[in-house]
Amino acid sequence: MWSLLAREISKQYGNDFRIGSEILAAEYNDSRYLRVHGIDAYGVWPFPVDFYQTEGIHGIDERVRADWFLQGVALMRRIVRSYAFDPLPPRPSG
Repeated sequence: MWSLLAREISKQYGNDFRIGSEILAAEYNDSRYLRVHGIDAYGVWPFPVDFYQTEGIHGIDERVRADWFLQGVALMRRIVRSYAFDPLPPRPSG
């Protein structure tokens, strides 16, 4: 899954876009309930965010730039489509 995310994010935003934790979110999500059942959960913001936009997450004035949000929707569609329909990569030998 990480390879799929990295590939699609690079396609969307270019190779200069960093993949990984640039901004550590201060809020919680429900992935902790999935992980205890053995389900891998990735925290993905599919759209670019900057520090100032993260300040409003789960606040009364929560927002993301509309153009960035729409880019994220397109990215997530490609990720889901690829995950569902692309052939699996070969398993490493050994």
